[in-house]
Amino acid sequence: EAAVCKHQIDFDLILENIKDLNSLVGEGVSQIEHTPRGARLRRPEPLPLTLYRNGIVVGHGAFRPYQHPATQVTDRRDVVFQRPDLPGSFPGLGQVVGTSESNKVQETSKIPGKILNLP
Repeated sequence: EAAVCKHQIDFDLILENIKDLNSLVGEGVSQIEHTPRGARLRRPEPLPLTLYRNGIVVGHGAFRPYQHPATQVTDRRDVVFQRPDLPGSFPGLGQVVGTSESNKVQETSKIPGKILNLP
């Protein structure tokens, strides 16, 4: 009992929200699955969710207490999603190597937004 969440969990509200989400994603609606010989209709496999007094199990995964970060929900409906830059992406303009334009490039120790202390 000591490990049970301090806050009262409204399981009825959780189950009602799950039903609403299932209806939004088209519960019971078949999807087209492409096969080597054409296509066929397929119903998506349900994802089992088991609710316990002190945590949840999603699919066949590990038990997660309600206090665990993986069970927390972040509401960002007021934020517009922006895809992060790719790792190592270059913020400046590129030059094609071997053209006459590449001869006009000048070296600099300044990168926009950053200061370099070169020896």
